[in-house]
Amino acid sequence: MDHFIRILCSIACATAFASAQASDRQRADPCRAYEVNLSKLTNEDMTVLRREGVVFRGEWFFAPSLIPDCDLRLKMASYFAKVIQGQTDVPVSRFGWLNSSSVASVTEHVWLRIGSVAIPSDGNFTNEAWALLEQPWIPSKVLTRIVKRELRRGGLSPGAVYLLLLRPLPDLEGDLRELAVRPKRNEPVFEAASALVLLNILGDKSSLKGIGELVEIANPLERGAIMEISAKMLDDRPVLWPDLEKLLADW
Repeated sequence: MDHFIRILCSIACATAFASAQASDRQRADPCRAYEVNLSKLTNEDMTVLRREGVVFRGEWFFAPSLIPDCDLRLKMASYFAKVIQGQTDVPVSRFGWLNSSSVASVTEHVWLRIGSVAIPSDGNFTNEAWALLEQPWIPSKVLTRIVKRELRRGGLSPGAVYLLLLRPLPDLEGDLRELAVRPKRNEPVFEAASALVLLNILGDKSSLKGIGELVEIANPLERGAIMEISAKMLDDRPVLWPDLEKLLADW
């Protein structure tokens, strides 16, 4: 009986050892680990990956054409997952700063495909994805290109406003002026108010007059928030996201 138990233990230990060796080989060979990871994708997904360079199916997959290095490809997938989940800890920050050029390039590539078959998106995912642009290692010139396209495509969304409060971008001043147009009476004022606040941050003092005009046309639910924003701007106090968020009820 003891001999039989020893045999079983030997088999179990050998199996565990072989499994550990396989895991070690995958860790030592990131290209092998990448190929194993790709087995999770369907043939259709693989076609999309080859065409678009990226696929999101609950986790991130990047093509060699976008990121040639296997190890960087795997680490970039982990980086994207963590940033969107709000996990910007020390290892994530270190990766971002050390690979800022690659991260910025891939981020811009990804952003252009959000909402496509490569990266299906509902409103919640799009809101979370703005976290990719909020990271300090993304250069301003890259942010400017991305946000300019967003402003022209969909206007000044809450995600864009939050980002621009964190990272003012002077090269967007002209775009913000176009969005600061006074809305008609009883139309939502979130976009115009946000544009005026962002222009004020960039040093445009004519925005003070624009905010004053919004007080006159805002509906009763918005008026109090607009008056608070106007008072802060007049006193040269910073307008924060919670101040503008109050205007979102009718946005």
